[in-house]
Amino acid sequence: MNQAVKEIKEKDRCVVCGKETPYYKNTPINARMYYVKGSGQLCGNCWRIIYKENKENR
Repeated sequence: MNQAVKEIKEKDRCVVCGKETPYYKNTPINARMYYVKGSGQLCGNCWRIIYKENKENR
């Protein structure tokens, strides 16, 4: 299989827990939820743990 075709079909993974996200690697970042500039793609659960719970504890 061509490398470019493989990358299009490959899903991105959460940079924290490694879980597969619903986004393909070639999905633009402005079309994603839970993408953090400078860090990468997070799954919804990790994003909530890191950002929502920390905001509520302030």
